Amino acid sequence: MKLILNVFDKFKDVDLGRIPQQYNVKNNTHKLRLELDKNFLEAIGVQIEDNDLIDLYQEIYSSFEQWMG
Repeated sequence: MKLILNVFDKFKDVDLGRIPQQYNVKNNTHKLRLELDKNFLEAIGVQIEDNDLIDLYQEIYSSFEQWMG
């Protein structure tokens, strides 16, 4: 639990921007999101490669683009 609290403390004042842009790999606005997700996942004991998260982000961003037009 302390590790999760540390992640929260680290990012509590960080402006991640609008949710769709957090997953935009094309213009590198995803980097803070990637750092947050990696920190959180490590805090709960999950190891994942950056490229796997980036692939997921591309799918999420594509869905946002289709939904919002």
